[in-house]
Amino acid sequence: NLRLHQTAVRRSVLCGLSTIMAKLGVPASTVMNMLYKQIVMTRSIPFPLSLPQAPMARDEMDTSAFDAMMAGQGLPLGEVLQRMRSTEAT
Repeated sequence: NLRLHQTAVRRSVLCGLSTIMAKLGVPASTVMNMLYKQIVMTRSIPFPLSLPQAPMARDEMDTSAFDAMMAGQGLPLGEVLQRMRSTEAT
């Protein structure tokens, strides 16, 4: 086996990687070999590369866009008030 290169990886990434690889029972070197083989076979990166869309600031969106973004988030006001009152009573 030829040692191809050394790669610098952030410590936080390594911690997550180590946990997942241990659960799968697969060494990271095996995953790297699989990735390299896929790149050679497909002549491309085997997953899409894209930049995440930056979230819009509140002042950049109109009320309907904000309401759509917030749909399903949080609780109705009445339920919040009811919970607050029950917490204060205890």
